[in-house]
Amino acid sequence: MAALAVSEQLFGSDSDSDSDSNSGSGNEQRDAGTGADGGRDFYAAGKGGGETQSFAAEVAVVSDEFVAEVATVHTGIATLFRSNMGGMMSNLKGSEEFTSLANKLRQVHICFSTKSSKTIDTARGLTTYAFELLENIKKDSSMGCLSQRAVRDVYIVSELVVSVCLLKELCFRAVGVKPICGAVIERCDKAFILGAPIKLCQTITALASSRAACSKEEEVTTGKETLCLSRIPEEVYGSNSRYCRDKIKCPVMRIQSLSMEDWKQVFDSQRPSPFIYENSTKDWPAATLWHSMEFWKGDKLRKRLIPIEIGRHQQGFWIEELITLEDFVDKFLVPSNERSTAAEALALDQRLDGVAYLAQHSLFDQMPELKAHIVEPEYVEKYTNCNIWFGTCGTVSPLHYDSYDNFLVQVHGYKYVRLYQSDQSKFLYVKKDDKGTTAQGNISRVNVESPDLDKCPLFVQATYTETLLKPGDMLFIPRGCWHYLRSLSTSISTNFWF
Repeated sequence: MAALAVSEQLFGSDSDSDSDSNSGSGNEQRDAGTGADGGRDFYAAGKGGGETQSFAAEVAVVSDEFVAEVATVHTGIATLFRSNMGGMMSNLKGSEEFTSLANKLRQVHICFSTKSSKTIDTARGLTTYAFELLENIKKDSSMGCLSQRAVRDVYIVSELVVSVCLLKELCFRAVGVKPICGAVIERCDKAFILGAPIKLCQTITALASSRAACSKEEEVTTGKETLCLSRIPEEVYGSNSRYCRDKIKCPVMRIQSLSMEDWKQVFDSQRPSPFIYENSTKDWPAATLWHSMEFWKGDKLRKRLIPIEIGRHQQGFWIEELITLEDFVDKFLVPSNERSTAAEALALDQRLDGVAYLAQHSLFDQMPELKAHIVEPEYVEKYTNCNIWFGTCGTVSPLHYDSYDNFLVQVHGYKYVRLYQSDQSKFLYVKKDDKGTTAQGNISRVNVESPDLDKCPLFVQATYTETLLKPGDMLFIPRGCWHYLRSLSTSISTNFWF
């Protein structure tokens, strides 16, 4: 593809350049020889006639389709600007910080619209400022939820602007490709986690991944260890364990087969009961692939960012953190997996900074290639959402209910689950206020395994069923059914709400 054609498709025609020149930025574009990441300035590239031949040789490393897709992403971000700009600007009022952010946003928008060579540096500055402001808002709730949403949206759009600028740089590079691809994916992950449009993030990530795959640069390899998620912890079967199967008093019904007729009969009943369908993952690639440390630390996944929860709410220590999958495995899953006795489990349980959970996260939207490793249960035509729950031993989901029916599938590891039907709500001391996570009235105040009976005396009257989920178990949880879960080992679950 000719250099001039690539330049026009990505950055506009010479008339665009003249327009920039009239606004005072055209000479800066033509004079700039080095981009912000140490390579050719990707807005200036192809503008100077003396460089056309070498520029054309560099462009040959990418396909016409790649260039066209990058141009499409640019258009998508421009659309995002148009649809969100008014709302963001109107909500960024009332303080010097918000006014400054609004001014920086306006500057990025102008640079992006005119395809200025200053776009990437201006957008990087905006991401840093917006992120710091988000952190301050977390500490000061008086700044308002509308403003917080606006700052978050500013952060998202600025990260996407930087990402597409880096994608454009990839059109003109034959070396140093993989570090840029990694930077694109990292920024896109941050934007996705905060709520960026799913399709746009998937397109950007796929472009960076495909560009990295075409590069002949050597991979960075990691150690090939085995994450023994199939190990049976002592607390599951040990006779002294409170989770010993012999001590399960009111077990959830288990079945070995489930026809469509059987499912309809259960689901159509007036009050469906929970049940467990065993060996449900026998046809899942995840049943073997996700077992391996090598898989989660492989080149395609290890640097991907995920949001994890560390600690437990009910015990007064709980923080959120963005971390790479590689660090999640090394810092949390390996120590969790290495303990196999009840004493070791108790030590980790008491050290809350070692309890970590990737909880209720749309990992299959962020990394759609993982969706091919699971099989949606055939009993429902369309699912509302599918999430992953991936963490150490000792993670706890407090007693709560959901507004959707749910298939919870245990892919690896073990969990203790206790369930209360909706008619037991009167004994469960429901949290209720007008804001936050308790606004729906679907969370209990009771610490299920260590209840304070002075504060919650009626809890002893509540009847329940319980179970130990093992790999392959699919638990049906009807909507409105209260459930409490604790991981007894390193654990991976998926769930399907419908």
